[in-house]
Amino acid sequence: MRRAAYWAAVLFIFTVPWEVAIRVGAVGRVSRAVGLLVAGLWALSVIMRGHSRPLDRFVKAYFLLVLWSGLTMFWTIDVHATLGGFITYVQILGMVLVVLDLFETERRVETALQAFVLGAYVSCVSIFVNWVNAPPTDFPEHQRIKALGFEVDGIALIIAVALPAAWYLATGPPADRLPRVLVVADIAYVPAGVFALVLTGTRGAAVASLPTVVFVAWTLRHARRNRRLAAWAMVGAAIVGVAFLVPREPLQRITGTVSDVVGSDSLSGRKEIWQEGVDIFLTHPVGGVGLDAHRAAVSAGKEAHNTALSVLVETGIVGFVLLVAVIAGVAVRVRQRRGWAAWYWGAQLTAILLGAMSLSLEDRKAVWIMGSLAVASATAARRREDARPPPSDLDLAHVDDVDGGYAVVRSAAPVPSIPS
Repeated sequence: MRRAAYWAAVLFIFTVPWEVAIRVGAVGRVSRAVGLLVAGLWALSVIMRGHSRPLDRFVKAYFLLVLWSGLTMFWTIDVHATLGGFITYVQILGMVLVVLDLFETERRVETALQAFVLGAYVSCVSIFVNWVNAPPTDFPEHQRIKALGFEVDGIALIIAVALPAAWYLATGPPADRLPRVLVVADIAYVPAGVFALVLTGTRGAAVASLPTVVFVAWTLRHARRNRRLAAWAMVGAAIVGVAFLVPREPLQRITGTVSDVVGSDSLSGRKEIWQEGVDIFLTHPVGGVGLDAHRAAVSAGKEAHNTALSVLVETGIVGFVLLVAVIAGVAVRVRQRRGWAAWYWGAQLTAILLGAMSLSLEDRKAVWIMGSLAVASATAARRREDARPPPSDLDLAHVDDVDGGYAVVRSAAPVPSIPS
């Protein structure tokens, strides 16, 4: 039963990048239908085993955030929205528990990352098809391409979030364990993802891709020779695709981000929403206006387009402090990693944090999947290290920091005796 729950969870992660495209009757999004299946199988597996894994500090902090968000129903300005938001938070909490319990090894974490990348491929292909076949554009003056029923900013961020995962799987230690066809698909995702991202003309997702650029630069020095060659080829393909194939309008929109921020551009109305949000927070500083009630609170009737401000407005300073505690719980785990794993997870989570500057991501499944996998990966690494015998009789001069952050002993030279 536990194995069935694990593979159902992998399927769930695969559906998240394109969950809006298919609806399953009254259940709704396809990810929700698969999620219910995962929840049922996991619950049965826990009952059969008689226990689940101990709760991580990250989970405890998130539980307190969910609890406080639920309490805002007592003073919310939009009861219906707050109730719906609370149900979503509870579902995400359940998803976090499932991920931390089922993805207990590095291999399983890598499988989850692979599922997410393959799901993001579906989004890329949909964008390509819409671009070729009379694409529907939200903003004709910028020729922004969207796909799969997602808001254009949302689909672009999913593509950006998958970029560091694909690169890590293709050029890092996981490449030694993956089938060759998946390694090829992962490294090919980089030019495909960059091309699709630029077609969306989304500035926030482009900024969120900057940590991936840093990660790529680091790996081009540390990857094996054959992987470096393939990596350089994919980087070149991405540059050529953007330079010669992408329409000028979305590319100009992205490249003009800096001038728009420091100039008079309102960033598609975000500056006005942010200013109004700050005013509302100062009026309701402790408890906020209620979970998911930002739209009801601002005159524009839109989300905050900034995760920190969204949480401040909706759940007040208490909710914001709890969110910071959740983020700190993940950050502490990532800081414990070394080598490839440290660089990858640092890039992955920084990309999400940058995306959160222009989008409200507090209730996005992709964000919490990656955060949970970061914690699960660190837990698996710590468990593996604790299982090793003490290195008292090993020559520590032959220890390399490779293999996803694990210390790997290549040889154990005999220690010469000291004559008396």
